[in-house]
Amino acid sequence: MYICSNCGYSHDIEVARYGGVLCSNCNKIFTVYKPPKKLLQTRFGVSFNELPSNRGNCFPCVIACIMELDSAEDVLQVQEYYDLDNINDPNNWYNMLFKWLMQKGWQWGSLDGHQYDNSYYFVIGKTSRGTSHVCIYKNGRLWHDPHPSNDGIVDEEVFEYIKYVGH
Repeated sequence: MYICSNCGYSHDIEVARYGGVLCSNCNKIFTVYKPPKKLLQTRFGVSFNELPSNRGNCFPCVIACIMELDSAEDVLQVQEYYDLDNINDPNNWYNMLFKWLMQKGWQWGSLDGHQYDNSYYFVIGKTSRGTSHVCIYKNGRLWHDPHPSNDGIVDEEVFEYIKYVGH
C-alpha cells in the first residue's frame, strides 16, 4: 500500500509500483520511493564503427533498472539503431524506444536539470573514458552507474526520466 503524498489517498501496490504515479483521487502525481534495481550493462563496445550488436548498452540497462527488469537484455537494444538518427524517420532509435516504452505503460521525457524530489532520473554525458554514457541519479547525485568501473559522468549534458503511467 502506498499513500499519495499530496492528499493521503491509499493506492494498492500494483497501481503505485513505480515512481511518478498519478493519484486517482486528487489527480496529482506523487512519487514512490522504492529504489530501482542496480544492474550492470551486458555489452561494452564504445564505437559506432563496431557491429551494432557489440555496442555498449548502458541506456537499455538504466531503463531496465527503473522498470525493475532482470537484465539490460530485457529492454529494446536501442544502441543497435543509433546510426538511424533522422528524427523524422519512424524507424529511428528514439521513436522505436518511445513506442516500446509506451506499449509497456511507461512515459519518457526530458528534464531541465537535476531533480531534488527523491526521484530517480537519467543523466547522459561523457565519462572519464571519453565515451557517451548514461547513469541513474537521485537528488543531484550519482545513484548508480551501470558500467562496472562505477566512474559515473564527468560532463553532464542531458537529463531524462521514465515513469510508469499504466496501460
